[in-house]
Amino acid sequence: MVEYFQIDDIEDLVPFLQHLDLADKAFMQKFETFFIKKFNRDLLGLYKAIPVIRSESDLMKYNGTKSIYGINYLTSVQQHVDEKIKKAIIKRCDDKVLLWENGLGEIPNLLDLCDSTVTMQRRINFLSKLDLIGQLELLKLYSKQYGLLSGYSLLERFVMNKNSLNNFALSTQIFNQEYWIDKTGFDLLTSFNQYVEFSSDDQEKLILYCEGLYFHIDESIITKNVLILDNRQFIELLKRVNNSKNIVALLLVKAKNDHSINLSWLCKLANDYLEPRDFELFNGELFELLDSEAYLNLWESGEVYIFPKAAVVKLIHDMSYEQATVRLDRWAIMDLFTSQEQEKIILECLKEQQIITSRETFRRQYKLIKLLHRSKDVENVLPQLDKLNNPFYSLILWFFGRQETFDFEFLKNKFIYFDSSDQIKIIKRLFYLCAQGDFSLTVEKLNEIKRVDVDLYKIDTEWSNELKWDLSIDIIIKGLVKFKQEHRFLAESELLACVLENLYGNNKRKFSLGNFFEECSGRMVNEFNWKTKGSITKRHFGNSFYFAISFEVGEDETNHYGHNYFVVNPHFKRLKEKVKELPGRKWNSELLHWGVPKKYEEEVYDFAKKERFFIDLPGNKYINNVHLVNYKRSEKPPGIKYCEGRLANKKHDTLNRDFWWCRGGPCFENCETSHNPEQWERYTLLDFCNILGFDTDERNKMQDLVPKGQYYKFVSLINRFGRLLERLYCNDCGQILFPTDTSHFAAYTVVRFSCNNDKCGEFEKEVYLTHCLNGRCSGIIDSRISQRCSNGLIICDDCGTCCSHEMFKRRLENLSLTGGYIHPELVHAVANNTGHLERGEYYCYKCQKEMSVVGKDLFQCNCCYVRYDTSSYNFNRPHKLRKQKLAAIWREDE
Repeated sequence: MVEYFQIDDIEDLVPFLQHLDLADKAFMQKFETFFIKKFNRDLLGLYKAIPVIRSESDLMKYNGTKSIYGINYLTSVQQHVDEKIKKAIIKRCDDKVLLWENGLGEIPNLLDLCDSTVTMQRRINFLSKLDLIGQLELLKLYSKQYGLLSGYSLLERFVMNKNSLNNFALSTQIFNQEYWIDKTGFDLLTSFNQYVEFSSDDQEKLILYCEGLYFHIDESIITKNVLILDNRQFIELLKRVNNSKNIVALLLVKAKNDHSINLSWLCKLANDYLEPRDFELFNGELFELLDSEAYLNLWESGEVYIFPKAAVVKLIHDMSYEQATVRLDRWAIMDLFTSQEQEKIILECLKEQQIITSRETFRRQYKLIKLLHRSKDVENVLPQLDKLNNPFYSLILWFFGRQETFDFEFLKNKFIYFDSSDQIKIIKRLFYLCAQGDFSLTVEKLNEIKRVDVDLYKIDTEWSNELKWDLSIDIIIKGLVKFKQEHRFLAESELLACVLENLYGNNKRKFSLGNFFEECSGRMVNEFNWKTKGSITKRHFGNSFYFAISFEVGEDETNHYGHNYFVVNPHFKRLKEKVKELPGRKWNSELLHWGVPKKYEEEVYDFAKKERFFIDLPGNKYINNVHLVNYKRSEKPPGIKYCEGRLANKKHDTLNRDFWWCRGGPCFENCETSHNPEQWERYTLLDFCNILGFDTDERNKMQDLVPKGQYYKFVSLINRFGRLLERLYCNDCGQILFPTDTSHFAAYTVVRFSCNNDKCGEFEKEVYLTHCLNGRCSGIIDSRISQRCSNGLIICDDCGTCCSHEMFKRRLENLSLTGGYIHPELVHAVANNTGHLERGEYYCYKCQKEMSVVGKDLFQCNCCYVRYDTSSYNFNRPHKLRKQKLAAIWREDE
């Protein structure tokens, strides 16, 4: 019957084996053959699924194969299966520990148990199966592999496991003999301790001591090897050191030799583990041990208490005034440094009496005196400074207003040591003293002040690296000298000369101007506000009239639901009482207004101005209602930095008030004021001129008097020159451009420049720079940016202006007068009115092509889409060509 079964059916027959006739040998042989074939085939599949046994789970899958073949009933099959599975497992498992744990191999080499892949639990289980000698040997091997701490850790886990302990720490009980009386593992612990005693070196013993696993260690070993400890171990060591002086020694060893140590953390440990007396000892030793900066940082954080005088002095010397004030104030808040101590230190620094030979040294002493100047006890401190008889200190004290007298001879030679902002303040103070009658100041004395010292400049690297050099003082003094000599200020070429004179080898130096002129706050413009509280009209009766004053009780409004409601005028009651104060007023109940007789016109107008009433009378409504004008600052006019508006010769036609003409438009409040002596720090060049008695008024060509005309002409030049100065640098190397020659009889003007850096790619290439011909344009003509028009003049990239008939005519007249060479083309240009401005012809500054007219006084390039809107300039164009293609445009505009 067996021959009718397939191998896959054998498994289904296993439950029936107990009912078969096992005595039938022939049958059983066939049956066993089927079983073995089935087993071998299944085992082959298992080989493929798990070719290498790496875990207990893999092993169980191999052993589980036995259960499905009924081996309890077939002894021969059972033997075959057992043998085959055993061989398969041994062949496919390299883990000798796993084989040994499952009874399939010999005791493994103990080194195998030290492998990192072996879990701690398996290691503990294996340890439990060994005798004492084997256990000790395993601990030794494990300790050699991972260190003695790891060996004690394994032993700790073993003791916990064998004694079923929770929260057990070996370090707390290792030396407690009574604790071990009933505990498994004491013999192993004793043996391992003996091994550690004889086999470990001093460093290992120290680490074990810090972990509580070694009973005692010599102080010399601790001191010698303390640097190997990490922070946690070091703290544990301090807990075990009973002698305070030894703790001090250990802390100092760490501070001296451990360069990675956090000194603040170390000082905190000292506070935690030392008594106050011993901490003082530690503090003193640390002060001697550390460099000044390291100790200063600890002192600033409040970790140590000895005042680091030398470090503080060095720090104050090295810091700027702003940094020093912040630092000193912080120390005062932290009670580290009293104001008296501050003053004492600063005075000691000043008593060094350093010879001042550079601005760096001067600034240091200046800073120290400034720090004293802010002291609360300054009145008692500064006399000590006077006793030093240092002329520099006296000059600085005068500058800070702490001395009334000064030595002008000393000041004029040492002026250069002060920073530019302080130099400006000194100049203004000299004028203040002059205005007060305390000092006789002249232009000649001003000019004696040394503004530049080349030798000082060369040795003062800090100054030579300044980004911007302030030219204000040099320009102001030279301008005042020029005004006294020739009754005029500097011309543009003379300003340029000031720039070039102050380069001193640094051709990339940038310059700043100003400080002695009033900055423009924006054009003051007028704006009518027609929102009023009522109106005033004339009511005629017979040959006379009266003033009718009307204002509403309230008004109807509609809410968002569409409902109407009445809102009372909040000003009604007050206005009613004000009207009642007018003489002769009478309520007209029929016409609902108040009437005031005409003879009280002045009172009515005064009421209108105060209460913002619209005066609805015949004539110009703007002139009638100037009281409704609001004045406000708008943007600065283009190119204006300093106020240059000139007072108009008459009042404004509409507003009947003074105004100043600036950049082609009115300004109703200029930014120029004459300052009184109390405002001396705000003095301007105009104040200087007034104090010196200079008359800056000017008469124009029509002999009209222009108040302060000379002054405002110079301010205008400063504004213009400031814009030119921005362009006066090479685009390639960044160095300043130098004049190439003097323009052809163009007074006071230099227009041709070039780079004199022979290493620059633009070396000696001519650059044409000048101001735009259009006086109302703030643009700078730059040949590096713009092309030339058909008349050969460079085009302004801002407004498009290039040349004009008036310009050609003026040039021809000047050349005729001076006898200069007159080019035939210039004669032709004047004779034929070829100037483009008067003809209304414009050219693109990018491509030179003539632009199309796209609106009245609006021009556009069809190639580059450059556009010039010249409508705001209101140019007179008497020679404008009436081209056929524009006729339709003008007709449409008309």
